Amino acid sequence: MLNISAVARPLSRLILKNLDMLITKSIHILCFGDSLTAGWMSGTMIYHPYNESMVEKLQKSLPTIDFTTDVQGLPGDQVASPPGRFVPRMGILCKYISSLSYY
Repeated sequence: MLNISAVARPLSRLILKNLDMLITKSIHILCFGDSLTAGWMSGTMIYHPYNESMVEKLQKSLPTIDFTTDVQGLPGDQVASPPGRFVPRMGILCKYISSLSYY
């Protein structure tokens, strides 16, 4: 199981360290991965995306910043190819994000 505190603490430290570089008061985080990223607990039918806990902990650490997430978890996906689809999926997302006018 993913330890949310282990992710949120270093991320909040990194954000605090670079706060002067932030232009806006909002941060959008891409959660990219497999079924665990999507929220499926291993061996169960429980669905709970970790992004919800991560945003909650980050919001407590940095209350003046608005955090949002985009969960791109695909059950069964693998990094290695074949049959991994991580690299093609990331390429599609990067092209989409770079096409947005505010990025």
